[in-house]
Amino acid sequence: MPQCKHGKSCKIKNCPLKHEDEEERAECIFFRQGFCMHGPVCKFRHIKRPPDECPSVATFDQYVASGNVPLSKKRKTHQPNQFYKITLCKHWLEHGNCPFGEECHYAHGEADLKMVAGQGEGESQGDEGYDPLKGRMDAVLDLPYNSTTKAAYFLMHAPDLATLQRARVRGYWGTSLRIAHEMNDAVRTFEWVVIFFTVRGLKGVYGVASVPTMIPIVPSPYSPLVVEFPVRWMRTVRMSMRMLSHLKMVSGGSTNVGRSNFDGRIDKNAGYEILLIAYRKPEWDWHADIERASCTISDNGTLTAVSPPAPPSPDPTILFSMQWIQQAFSGGHGRGDDARGRGGPRNHHAPPGDAAGGGGDYYGGNLPGFVVGCTPQMMQECFARSLFGLPANRRGDAQQGIRQGTPLFLQDLGSGMLYGLFEAVSPPLDNAEPSAWAGRDRGAMTPLPVQVRFRIVLRAPPLQPMDPEAAQVFSNRPPADRIGPISLGQTKVLSNMFAARAGVWNPPVGGGGGPPHRPPHQQGAGGGRGGPQSGLFYKPPFKFSQNVPVNIPFTGDGFGVRKRLLGPQASKIHAVVNEFGSQQTIKVRLRGIGSGFREGPNREEAPEPLHFVVSVNEEQLLQPVCASVQKVIDSARSEYMSSRDK
Repeated sequence: MPQCKHGKSCKIKNCPLKHEDEEERAECIFFRQGFCMHGPVCKFRHIKRPPDECPSVATFDQYVASGNVPLSKKRKTHQPNQFYKITLCKHWLEHGNCPFGEECHYAHGEADLKMVAGQGEGESQGDEGYDPLKGRMDAVLDLPYNSTTKAAYFLMHAPDLATLQRARVRGYWGTSLRIAHEMNDAVRTFEWVVIFFTVRGLKGVYGVASVPTMIPIVPSPYSPLVVEFPVRWMRTVRMSMRMLSHLKMVSGGSTNVGRSNFDGRIDKNAGYEILLIAYRKPEWDWHADIERASCTISDNGTLTAVSPPAPPSPDPTILFSMQWIQQAFSGGHGRGDDARGRGGPRNHHAPPGDAAGGGGDYYGGNLPGFVVGCTPQMMQECFARSLFGLPANRRGDAQQGIRQGTPLFLQDLGSGMLYGLFEAVSPPLDNAEPSAWAGRDRGAMTPLPVQVRFRIVLRAPPLQPMDPEAAQVFSNRPPADRIGPISLGQTKVLSNMFAARAGVWNPPVGGGGGPPHRPPHQQGAGGGRGGPQSGLFYKPPFKFSQNVPVNIPFTGDGFGVRKRLLGPQASKIHAVVNEFGSQQTIKVRLRGIGSGFREGPNREEAPEPLHFVVSVNEEQLLQPVCASVQKVIDSARSEYMSSRDK
């Protein structure tokens, strides 16, 4: 029978409710902390106390620990069901205890977790990575910030622990251009940007790091799809994916953290819960025992080494091998080898061993090529889906110019870079993937309905917009006007250029092609012209340096980006330098396409997006100078946006 709020002093005739003395009612634990939302209608006793007896901070630990208030009798829970203890209790994670005690339907620790119905079918619990601290969640909770702090969270996949160890030593990580742009938006908006590193082969999260500064949008020297950026490691642990199975990614609809195949952003509440788990788990320095940490452990305690998904890079300064980049950034999960581009050159593309010796063209077929276009924001999705797209008004060109086996080239409409070499593995399809490039709006249709599947033939450095050879092939047409079919002769010339850059083809003897091209990781200071390696000739003069991306589209002479960034006689940059020091202590250099700064033995602009290189002789000056340079960039961007809207 419910209790009457008037107790034994009730004056209602024939009141059907239960009446008891005020002294017999249990004390309200909320009013004891200072406030009860139910006020005078609360079923529990409100005892007014002097201020010195009230706690300065509300806490329920004493009631749970001492049992002064029989909460288990006052707060009944439902009977256990199939969802009983499949996720961790948030009260327990934050406070180390729970007001529901043993009747709580959520797990109080890793050892208390139950398997979800249908989870891990075909797998045993012993399939997980080796963890000497498995089941322990007794670390003192010492978070770097509290739940009210504005923070963004991202999940990053590593091929193996060895790569993660190398990244930790270097203090750098790499991700796609799309995720880098998304992380920069988060850096501008949030106080913290946190990364959780996972190794899918070991079914766990192995580290937590933060992004301290804006990410320079400059492609890595070994892949145009990877952007490297500094990270600050916060914690090395091992968290089983079983503890994260219910947490959701921001993108991907119902995709959860445990089933995500790609880097991406995590829901803010889910991210904070992962952070709580990471700091409840005792810290484990797994890189000190990397051999055992890279093994899975069976139910009987047998360790089994996990085969790495890709061979290690030959250069210890390079994070990812090309095979891993192709696997991670070219998609192909659940597709055949041809769709992933793993089969290597085939059909009419010359085998590397034959072409490298000089002779005929790299492409020996008779199908003319086709140039497709995309924006920088769409590029990651193109490779994730192994799919190129064209607008509806290009349907006729695509149907006439593309068939299975057609050589394809990708034109970046943002930076003007031209990428190759690709091959069509399907004819043009209408809405093969209706949601491709449609953004996060559910039900939105693709803006590129004419779609073609492709495979990667060559992984070569891109051609920059002002490359004289590329300009000659396209009759000096700007990048935006290159989309569409090209002749067989143009196809062979472009194929030869990309094959030479990839190091699998040399111009015929006497052909005037210049010195042999080599892959970037094999080139010395006098490497071939035009590739990303030319951007490595400029070395900042001081010890501490950082790149600040401009992120304003290069428009040739139309807008004058360089003049608006530098000011008359570089007056804007001189003002920044003089604000914090002098030319003897600070150097700010504008580099990249459209900068006018020519470097390397061929005296040409670095084939990279426009950016400033800030170099200082004292570490404490680096961030203030970068912030001041960013203000100059923001001012120029505002002018650009205003001119574009007119």
